[in-house]
Amino acid sequence: MKNKIYILLSAIVIITILVICIDNDKPKKLNNIPDNAIWRGGKDGGFWFQIVNYNDTAVRFKIYNDYNGELVTDRYFSNACKGGIDINNINYYDYEKIVMMNGCELLSKNKNTD
Repeated sequence: MKNKIYILLSAIVIITILVICIDNDKPKKLNNIPDNAIWRGGKDGGFWFQIVNYNDTAVRFKIYNDYNGELVTDRYFSNACKGGIDINNINYYDYEKIVMMNGCELLSKNKNTD
């Protein structure tokens, strides 16, 4: 019985440490980044993503720099992912396309709208 309790407590401590470490990678959301924007990235940086609007063929994203909060792009991307777009499944942005965790690519449809 003591061993089971020890294992359970150890697992709780390890999970707590992992959660704290994972959350620390996320930068502080600056004032100029919208409340509904989500951050995606890693230790080397990332972006804040906001879906502005969408339809069957395109999704308009505003993408913000995670370091200073400046708007990087405001453009439409192809809505080619089967099953729709879940903003929580964004993997990365390479300035031309947004790649989802399942490998689906949202290709840029135009230049910045600003």
